[in-house]
Amino acid sequence: MIRVLVTISEAQPELLHEMKSIKARHRAERLRSLAFTGLHSSSHMAANKPLEKEKSVEKAEDKKTNHDINHAMNSALKNMGDLGKS
Repeated sequence: MIRVLVTISEAQPELLHEMKSIKARHRAERLRSLAFTGLHSSSHMAANKPLEKEKSVEKAEDKKTNHDINHAMNSALKNMGDLGKS
């Protein structure tokens, strides 16, 4: 087992707001869930990333994909926050 002390400051306002909205006893589980989601997303994206990508290829499709990922993550954060409030 590893114990970790986490300080969330105003430098991460969205995360700070999210954590404040969750009951204290649910915060650790929420943070573990967010970390797992981030690791899963990073490893999935790295596995599907081409070895060499030209900068000129980053067009509307890539921007849409990034928008979709951000939207999915924000929805997941909101849904998980709603779970902590119950």
